[in-house]
Amino acid sequence: MDIVSSGILTPNIEVLGVNGLDIGSEAGDTWYYIWVIADSTLVNPKPVASLLSLSSTSPTMMPLGYDKKRLIGAVRNDGSSHFYDYYTTSTGKDRLFLWREEKSVLNVLDGGTSSAWMDLNLSEFVPPISTLAYINTLFRGSNNDDYVEFRPEGSVLIETAYRTHGNRRGANNTFFIETGTTGIIQYKVNDGTGVDNADVDMLGFIINL
Repeated sequence: MDIVSSGILTPNIEVLGVNGLDIGSEAGDTWYYIWVIADSTLVNPKPVASLLSLSSTSPTMMPLGYDKKRLIGAVRNDGSSHFYDYYTTSTGKDRLFLWREEKSVLNVLDGGTSSAWMDLNLSEFVPPISTLAYINTLFRGSNNDDYVEFRPEGSVLIETAYRTHGNRRGANNTFFIETGTTGIIQYKVNDGTGVDNADVDMLGFIINL
């Protein structure tokens, strides 16, 4: 069944049920999944509506009369229950979501200097169902031969495709990197003196629907 909405659907997490939360009440620092739901009998006054849920596989409780559903995205709030802003213009099964927050909010590594592989947790800005994180790195090296590199968590690669060279003025690199359900990747710099360092800012993520 195709689910077609003739207007804008705006879920409100403070509402329970249709165009709201499927069950319970809002929790902070939490990923919520966005669903479009429908009544195939067209009995409900709102035959197509939206729904927020903690579940990415099926809403815990569908509103009475609604029997069809489609997952269309995910959204995250902070510790004060404010939702992070993002947008997407993607269509099809692979959806790119791009964050629209200040750099200070999206910064997940500030002056990292580890010369051994170090975990970097992206889970605040990459939902568990995502397979790709979209990040920007700024690297400040002592000379042009210095670099920072990244790899997926658990990888045994010694050299990776995710490498940024740079000098003291800094060099930027933007790329996608694979993530698991934990949202963790790893980074290291080649110089162990602590002079070379890297920043990482989150740009977005991809969900396969």
